[in-house]
Amino acid sequence: MRRRTHQQFLRIPLVLVIVVCFCPCAGAASKAVWQIGKFDQSSGEFNQGEVRPPVFAAAHPKSDVLYIVGKSKPATDWPAFQPGSANGRAEFRPHPYTIQFDLSEAPRGVYTLKVALLVETPRVPRLQVDINGHRALLYQHPTLNYAAGDPSSVFLPAYSAGTIAVDLPTNFLKKGTNELVLTAMDEPAERDEVTNSGLNYDALERKQGPLAVSSHGFRFSVKPFQIVTVRLEGAAGLK
Repeated sequence: MRRRTHQQFLRIPLVLVIVVCFCPCAGAASKAVWQIGKFDQSSGEFNQGEVRPPVFAAAHPKSDVLYIVGKSKPATDWPAFQPGSANGRAEFRPHPYTIQFDLSEAPRGVYTLKVALLVETPRVPRLQVDINGHRALLYQHPTLNYAAGDPSSVFLPAYSAGTIAVDLPTNFLKKGTNELVLTAMDEPAERDEVTNSGLNYDALERKQGPLAVSSHGFRFSVKPFQIVTVRLEGAAGLK
């Protein structure tokens, strides 16, 4: 009986050693590859612009944005506000914000894009994400926010915040220069001169996780705890 018990105790650490040695993600954690802004429920560290509309204090950028990781600076090169595609005060067109980043080696593991947004206008656009030509359309599910991070929180009853996290499939990425394009898309698409639709950015981040699993489609979640369907689009239709 004593010998059998001793053998059972020997098997337990052996099993633990096998689990630790053969699990690819044991003891590892995700690391931030790049980050734009601070996750502080405020857009104050971004470029507020020079031209402001009469309400909501959201500055319209004068041109589309190209942000190069490692060279560009949040305070000057990333606007706090991104107009929606139906925004009549901002030329009634999409305003793509492009982020260029380099991968020094072939992509592996899990790459996650985290986008924290603030709702400071009555209309909430969808967030369109394009990574090297692959597209997903994401919906916000913000909650009321009382942190008073931006001045509009003082007088806007619907002031809210939300975070979207997206897993970028490794087969959508490549060694060398990659392009991530974010666009605020309104629906319905008719011209809107009233609500000043758009996205207000709190912060953005791309992390690399250790899990060696290659995904073939976008995986994402939005806070608070809601999973929504992703639509992938290409030149020939849905992919």
